[in-house]
Amino acid sequence: MINVGAKSRALLHFRLQTQSTAPGTLTADWFRNSNLQIPGPNPPQIKRIPANTEYLRQFAIDGAYITPQRTNETSKAYKRRIYDTMVILLRETPELPIMRISRLWATTGWASVWINLYGTPVPEDIKNDWYRAIHDIVHTQKRLNRINMAVTNLCRHCNATDNLSHCLIECGEGQVMGVWTRERLATVLRTNMRLISDGWLLRSTLSIWPPKRRRAVLGILANIVVYRLQQRHTLTCHDCYDFLRRAKWKLQATR
Repeated sequence: MINVGAKSRALLHFRLQTQSTAPGTLTADWFRNSNLQIPGPNPPQIKRIPANTEYLRQFAIDGAYITPQRTNETSKAYKRRIYDTMVILLRETPELPIMRISRLWATTGWASVWINLYGTPVPEDIKNDWYRAIHDIVHTQKRLNRINMAVTNLCRHCNATDNLSHCLIECGEGQVMGVWTRERLATVLRTNMRLISDGWLLRSTLSIWPPKRRRAVLGILANIVVYRLQQRHTLTCHDCYDFLRRAKWKLQATR
């Protein structure tokens, strides 16, 4: 089976090398200014190449492993040699590690979660706090106890296991707050509140049209999470409503 990634890089490498030998071309000028007419050292010194010409940097990296075309070597054979080299390079490239939260919730559509997070109309500090909650790295008693920084994993206020779910929807008026939040979201979405899951707070894969309505829902979710993490033991629904109203006003004031 053809390795599409290796083939694409091989064709680009061959095309750039061909264009660099054609007099009067812009590619030839780039190669001359970046000193790419001959194979560079290994590892290549790519800092001499402008950062906005990423393809030239990649050419320099790959070129350190590919000798120029021989005099008796056909173009087809040369392209095949480039392709074989690219296959080896891609095979030896280490795979990016899978995030811990992605392993824990493997069935979640994480691409949609990150798109929703970065598209939420809230200040960066609220996005950062929501990011921490999504990754489950909030300093709950359970987490602190697991890394030997707390003597117990129990909540100081109700003696239940203090995990992230407990912080957001169980401790204090969390359950009342959860019902209130679902009612508000159901009003915005014009749907039944029973169809709205508590999982939206941490793994929001929702796709709503129009985009304005989706941003409104995401803004509510982000602010609810942040407010619960900061004031989870003493808040009331009225306090949270005031918090959301102030957050909306601050967002409008910064635009």
